[in-house]
Amino acid sequence: MKHVNGQETIYVYDQQGNLIAEADNDGRIVHEYIYLDGCLLAGVKSGIEMVQATIDIDPDTLGLNSKGKWITCYIELPEAYDVADIDVSTVVLEGSVYAELRPTKVADHDADGIADLMVKFERNGVADLLEPAEEVIIRIDGKVEGILFAGEDTIRVVDKGKKEKKEKKREKE
Repeated sequence: MKHVNGQETIYVYDQQGNLIAEADNDGRIVHEYIYLDGCLLAGVKSGIEMVQATIDIDPDTLGLNSKGKWITCYIELPEAYDVADIDVSTVVLEGSVYAELRPTKVADHDADGIADLMVKFERNGVADLLEPAEEVIIRIDGKVEGILFAGEDTIRVVDKGKKEKKEKKREKE
């Protein structure tokens, strides 16, 4: 269960640990996910088709006390869609932090032969949503050609204050 902006979302997983559905706090299914051999094929939101995106969030480890300004996200879509057609104004992280309209860039960040769209999110807004943990799943939603897309990446979130860093440094000496 997760609480964001006063909304409660209930996550339903299968025996292999795959997310298969999301429900609202009244138990109504709002998203369903379809898998084949453990690979996510598609998602359906309230009877509407959803395109499965591949998401890569940088940094892979987010320090909550970091002075950085941005979180960078790379979005890849299935072959039938062009990332240049993504409406950046609809791209949202965890349903509450919208992507900045600039800078954006279409390239092949991971050199896999598939174009991706780079967008940025304001770091403090993202950090306010997260708690320290070794594995934190970050969800990105948006629209391409008017069709919903969604994807997730897992990052590590740390909260090391200056005092804690000094203590760890002393322990190493």
